[in-house]
Amino acid sequence: MKKTLLLFLFFSLTKCEAQSTIFLEEYSINIDPVKCIDTVEKKRGSKKIVLYIKNCMGEMYCEVYEKNILIEKGNYLNSLDTLTGYSVLVPRGNSEPPKIIVRKYFQPLRDGEWFFYDPRKKKVSKKYYDTGIEIKEE
Repeated sequence: MKKTLLLFLFFSLTKCEAQSTIFLEEYSINIDPVKCIDTVEKKRGSKKIVLYIKNCMGEMYCEVYEKNILIEKGNYLNSLDTLTGYSVLVPRGNSEPPKIIVRKYFQPLRDGEWFFYDPRKKKVSKKYYDTGIEIKEE
């Protein structure tokens, strides 16, 4: 009985399925990873954002490209908690009343060194973040 319980606890704690959306405020993008360790590419205008997701709560490494040239890179820490957002769904016509949709998501935080480049691949600046707060710029 103890072995079964321990095995159940082990697999339930180590199993990692993406269950919540990850929201990156800096780029206004939602990510719905298929699995917790994943690589995701998103387009935002002329920018391509490549995310190397390390776990379900949003720890990741990020690279941003413009016209295939790296313009910024850095790491995100896990979201501190699951956040909740609300939106209103208004159906077409008058057949149904509007509905409020509740959405749970993670919002990871920039951390450590972030590098920013101009299109000529020259480093323009380096910013340091501590749990989402910019503490220094060079």
